[in-house]
Amino acid sequence: MYKDQIAEFIMSHRDEMLKDIGDLIRINSEKMPARENMPYGEGPYMALKLAMEKARGYGFRTTNYDNYVGAIDMGSDEAQLDILAHLDVVPVTPEGWTVTGPFEPKVVGDRLYGRGSCDDKGPAMAAFYAMRCVKELGIPLKKRVRLLLGTDEECGSSDIAYYYAKEKEAPMTFSPDAEFPVINLEKGHYVSSFEADFADTCARQVLAIASGTKFNVIPEDAVFKISGLDSSDVDCMRAQAGDLGVALEISQDGDVTTVAVKGKGGHAAFPEGANNALTAAISIICGVIEPDCDANRAVIALGEMFPHGDYLGESAGVKMSDDISGDLTISLNMIELDGCRVCATFDSRYPVCGTVETTADVLERNGLKYGLRLTSKTMTKPHYVDPDSDFIRTLLADYEMYKNKPARCVAIGGGTYVHNLKNGVAYGPAEFDTVNNMHGNDENVPIEELTSAACIYAQVIIDLCS
Repeated sequence: MYKDQIAEFIMSHRDEMLKDIGDLIRINSEKMPARENMPYGEGPYMALKLAMEKARGYGFRTTNYDNYVGAIDMGSDEAQLDILAHLDVVPVTPEGWTVTGPFEPKVVGDRLYGRGSCDDKGPAMAAFYAMRCVKELGIPLKKRVRLLLGTDEECGSSDIAYYYAKEKEAPMTFSPDAEFPVINLEKGHYVSSFEADFADTCARQVLAIASGTKFNVIPEDAVFKISGLDSSDVDCMRAQAGDLGVALEISQDGDVTTVAVKGKGGHAAFPEGANNALTAAISIICGVIEPDCDANRAVIALGEMFPHGDYLGESAGVKMSDDISGDLTISLNMIELDGCRVCATFDSRYPVCGTVETTADVLERNGLKYGLRLTSKTMTKPHYVDPDSDFIRTLLADYEMYKNKPARCVAIGGGTYVHNLKNGVAYGPAEFDTVNNMHGNDENVPIEELTSAACIYAQVIIDLCS
């Protein structure tokens, strides 16, 4: 079983693993403009380069797929298990970090802080240390395990599409980029925008709104400008901000009032854990304007379809649920509004029962009632892997072995790296009740989750590949 040997190895190499994770965190690997031999810019390239150098230094075989993906191999040439992780990170707002800087890794108590600590540099290295454990314990493998390190997971996973255009899927794949026990069902994913053009003006008008950085990140900041407000309107906005649980910074320049809204960011797959600054801003705006011009009418329409706190899509007309995958969720995460037009982007995670007719078509009809055009009805289908397989039974059993608690398959709203792989599931390293601020300020990971995940992953490699 090797349980005691695995646990001893991982704990004796704990500090070394944290150092290797910290080295990766220090690299800002947000997606950047492409450069020669750097498809996603310098940051992701440097993170991948460092990870591959570390792997070779520990004696592993590596392959670099044109700086899109790096592969670290162990075992024979017969593929059996792929472990799919990534080194890119979501954008950062440095001002909101309180424990340490986003690219300055720091251990505080029992947690490691820094951008990428939980998503996904920490988990990637936990999987790598599982491979080190098996290798350095001298446990022979009859089949190959391959750790894939991608560099574009946060912005569409074009890296993995590039890799799988060259290589076949392994018979089994898991991604250490989610939660335990085993996520075998991922909801469908639908991202689109509402647009409108403006032809008129009015005295009290929304002049601009800007919020959001990525479609799958719930914004913590929003800024808007309105003309024609008076002091009573400012008092009204402050009172409403208190009710919504957001902070305001207000300044005035002549007839124009500028308002900065601070909420709480998060991942679009878990909107209930965030406080969306954009929908809060729209709600505040709607409290002080009238539908006297195109810009105001567009904002009021967005406020009616996406009221603050309604992440189940009831007001948008798409609320639905099923027993297998749970509720649809939807969040308005990006907006650009100026004097000429508006473009507002939403992110929806829909259950297996969802269809184009019950989701995109409904949103299109409801948007048109307000003069808003839906830009796309292309939807990514849900992903489901049969839980009654040797692969998933092994994952569940090994989780139970090391965690000493029952395991089961679960469904999530997030679309993971394995969403388009026939036999791919997400597998740890976090527990579902862990608060780690993923995609937000002060992102962190409990160190015990990394070490226990490394133990579990080592056991899985042995059980599936030896």
